[in-house]
Amino acid sequence: MPAVMPVSPSLRQHVEEFIEQIYNKVRLHSALGYHSPEEFERSQEPEVNWSPAALSFLRHEEIYPDV
Repeated sequence: MPAVMPVSPSLRQHVEEFIEQIYNKVRLHSALGYHSPEEFERSQEPEVNWSPAALSFLRHEEIYPDV
């Protein structure tokens, strides 16, 4: 039977922080199609096809004949 080593509260806290802040963010999850949670969330964001407004001066003389 292996000996049980005491675990310090500091070590336990650091391991929990590592799992929550690093490991769970990068590990592959089978429920997410074997993607990390961050990859899965990025793939679910809709693509934004944005373009700035454009001005057209082709009809300027039609609209403002006195200028």
